[in-house]
Amino acid sequence: MFMDVDSASPGPGDEPSSDASSSGRTEPTPNTPPALPHFIPAGPVPRLGEAERPGAVPPVFEGPPLGGGTAFGNDPAAVPAPDSKAHRPERVWRTAVMGGVVGALVAALIFGAVFLLAPRRQVTEVRPADELKREALDLHSLIEVVRPSVVTVNTGERSGQEMFGGTGSGVVLSAKGLVLTNAHVVSGAPAISVDLADGRTRDATLVGSFPDRDVAVIQMQNLDAPVVPAKLGSSSDLQVGDDVVAIGNALGLGEDPSVTTGIVSAKGRSIPGPQGQLVDLIQTDAAINHGNSGGPLVDVQGRVVGINTAFAANSQNVSFALEIDSVMPFVADIEAGESPITADSPFLGVRTQDVDGLSSDIRTNFDVETDSGAFVAGVVPDSGAAEAGLMKGDVIVEIDGSLVAKSVEVGRVLADAKPGAKLKVTYLRSGERRQAEATVGRVGG
Repeated sequence: MFMDVDSASPGPGDEPSSDASSSGRTEPTPNTPPALPHFIPAGPVPRLGEAERPGAVPPVFEGPPLGGGTAFGNDPAAVPAPDSKAHRPERVWRTAVMGGVVGALVAALIFGAVFLLAPRRQVTEVRPADELKREALDLHSLIEVVRPSVVTVNTGERSGQEMFGGTGSGVVLSAKGLVLTNAHVVSGAPAISVDLADGRTRDATLVGSFPDRDVAVIQMQNLDAPVVPAKLGSSSDLQVGDDVVAIGNALGLGEDPSVTTGIVSAKGRSIPGPQGQLVDLIQTDAAINHGNSGGPLVDVQGRVVGINTAFAANSQNVSFALEIDSVMPFVADIEAGESPITADSPFLGVRTQDVDGLSSDIRTNFDVETDSGAFVAGVVPDSGAAEAGLMKGDVIVEIDGSLVAKSVEVGRVLADAKPGAKLKVTYLRSGERRQAEATVGRVGG
């Protein structure tokens, strides 16, 4: 603790007066009356900063000596200086000030220690200012940028009862007319045409597809002028909560494309697809309907970050799009001729599903009595299957001499056939066993 030097030193009157020590005062004699004691009445301590008034100096009481000796009043040199405590308030004031300073220093040290030792909340991520700035959604400008690169894909077949539509949309990939769409949009189509945003309609052919990933690429024919390719973004840059826009030919209404907005609800989703489990999906609450399939899901800058693929039936805006980062490697394989399905792949023209997965209503409606086989869910017009007389509701139980218990076995037999080959098909219709001969066609028509 700090101490004021002045307060530690004796003030005036605190030490014996040199005059008093040299006054030659003698011990009282037995014949000398005793001296009266020196009484100082107790008075109030002056308030801090208040000067003592002149009348506050305590008086000196004189009287006959008690016990002998010279009275104080008779020897002025022996009287204690009346201002011996005159500086006491000043010392108290200085001590109080120094106490306050010390207290302030201690408080500052404690506050500093608490500040340094207190846990701090960490900032996990700071997105750049330009990134935050570009997140504002200008829908009108975005549509003007994206619309020329969105096309309607016509195959002549529609399906309004399933999760996946039969016709839909596409995204222009090159000025020469390469278009990205879903495999289920063009699967089994005997003919494909494309409606452009500028009003032109052009025939198209299949370049290739990956049915298990629902990715297909088609090529427009007889272009007399270049088309506008879309700007591709990166789905890895998306974060949950980011704004997105789904564009496409919703419900096959034609004319201008339908536009719906939403956010990224989740990433990395997987759902059952037409040919297996679909993975690497963006979930969004932007409405995706029949006809949107194959169209773009874009970010706020109009860059394609996904390909609209499916929606959950009986739900409120639970939709899915293929992540563009996972799609483009398959596009590269298709362009290189390395896809499992190309324009020259064999094509029969039937869509099938396992009998053991049918509902009781379907079994009743189509008189299905068997427990195994490939149920014909649809037949493509003008295909080899249609010309052979196969119809929706038939159950294929044998093809080209091989028994069929599951739908996948039809595909295995067909994969080994060549376009132009003829296959013997045995099937059941309302429990009646029949046979037909079907000619294998080409996926590309």
